[in-house]
Amino acid sequence: MKYNEYSPKVRKYLTWSLEYAIMRRINDMFKKHQKVPTHMVMAGNVMKASPEAINDFKETGEEALKMMPKVVRDGINLDDAWQSVPVPIVTPLPHVDDDKKMYSFMEYALNQSESLMYIYVTEAIGAPESVLNQNEKLFASKPSDAHPDNISNYVVLSIMANKLKPKLVAAKITRNIINREGEYGRKLGDWKQHHNAKLFTSNLPTTQHLQPDWRNNVR
Repeated sequence: MKYNEYSPKVRKYLTWSLEYAIMRRINDMFKKHQKVPTHMVMAGNVMKASPEAINDFKETGEEALKMMPKVVRDGINLDDAWQSVPVPIVTPLPHVDDDKKMYSFMEYALNQSESLMYIYVTEAIGAPESVLNQNEKLFASKPSDAHPDNISNYVVLSIMANKLKPKLVAAKITRNIINREGEYGRKLGDWKQHHNAKLFTSNLPTTQHLQPDWRNNVR
């Protein structure tokens, strides 16, 4: 069975697993460095990897699949699932002023790995919904139009997966005490899902292997 033949429940679980792993990784990174570089974590076709990587993933992937909830395992043929479950690939992104150039690089990497999902990680600035007009959402407005006291920094995860609705998760960055010595620094808040994912992700690259479901009534 191929990934695209899995039920929506299985595909959502696989996407959530990648999202959860990245959130934990970023939390640890922020505690150590108080910042996170812009990067992309793809979930690519393991069969496109090197022979060594394929063997390693076969050994570890089979054990990881057995740890899935029973309701998910029942929808997967565990004997060959390691070949079709996407494998995470962390991809640093270049520092460029032109988003189109970065998106072009992302699209190339997604095509090369035949990725079926990816998470775009970046820091962004925005204003809370409560201080914007009713028709505007978080990150949708130009922060320069808001009062400086209402502008905040966020770490944003834009989650794109084939046949699933795009998802946007963000954590607010605050200035706070970060250690027992009482030193101040940047601290990452709780992760929250926001409902304007389509608006924020519509410019992100897609490929023939990765076509999100843009319908508004899809959960």
